[in-house]
Amino acid sequence: MPLCVNSSEPPGRHECQHGLLADARRTRSGPRGVLPGPSFVRRTLISSCGRRLLPLAALAGLAAAACSGNRVQLPVDPGIPLAGYSDIHRDLAAGCAGIRTLTTGISLSGRAGNERLRGTLAAGFRTPNDMLLELRAGPLRTAIFRLGANADGATLFLPRDRQVVRGRRGEDILAAVTGIDLSPADLFAILSGCVVPSPSPTGGRSHPGGWVSIDLGGAATLYAQRSGNRWRLRAARRGPWRIEYLEWPEASRFPRRIALTADEPVAVDLQATLTEPEANVDLDDDVFVVMVPSDAEVIALERLRQAGPLRSQ
Repeated sequence: MPLCVNSSEPPGRHECQHGLLADARRTRSGPRGVLPGPSFVRRTLISSCGRRLLPLAALAGLAAAACSGNRVQLPVDPGIPLAGYSDIHRDLAAGCAGIRTLTTGISLSGRAGNERLRGTLAAGFRTPNDMLLELRAGPLRTAIFRLGANADGATLFLPRDRQVVRGRRGEDILAAVTGIDLSPADLFAILSGCVVPSPSPTGGRSHPGGWVSIDLGGAATLYAQRSGNRWRLRAARRGPWRIEYLEWPEASRFPRRIALTADEPVAVDLQATLTEPEANVDLDDDVFVVMVPSDAEVIALERLRQAGPLRSQ
């Protein structure tokens, strides 16, 4: 049963003027919720006023090809102590060190729970724990949701059905919709290649085949492999998550394609492809505030959860 109602009602003028809008002519002084930055993000945030929005439950039914591509085969031996692990980690973290903000497009595909997911996210992150996500999916790039999180809490707005979910934490809403139970800060760290916020190496081991593993504070382990004269981050484990950096262009500060897998709270097997990532674009507080019409229907987080991958939990 679809979560959203009244989907035949056309969007009001207020929504089209004050929603998450952007185009190439917008400036950083534009309306709330607009991400400045690369052209992909600006195109992704263009309003779909006048088009029918799929109900949220349709997210679960979006057709998607299974995740493909070579997966990383990690070392299985215990390894031997590595004396220079701090220097190796310094090299690995050089690209993500000092990043305050990140804007990027994220093409997401795969499975969460029993559902197959596919869509394109426009994403913005700011330290320590701010996030804005908008999902568009299907051939018409129909807007599914807008999710903003900051120190005051999190808001999910379903723009065409004029429904809103509010919560204390962004990860609760993100998990209910996609199965990704990660905080904004954690997701930011994974996408940037830091893996955890403020990573601090605590130990390391060497393995056959030019592999090393480095433990980080925060119950995470990095796996890196020598590539020419440099170390390359190939994968990481943190909590229930396994993160694989499947593509990382030689000259790029950021990875291009990442695989995220976990067994809890539901089985997740997703791939995320980053498009035009850009670091340290100035993002004002208003970017992470989702504007909601005063007549929007408030729905409970549990109702949202029952429509998504976590409904069996």
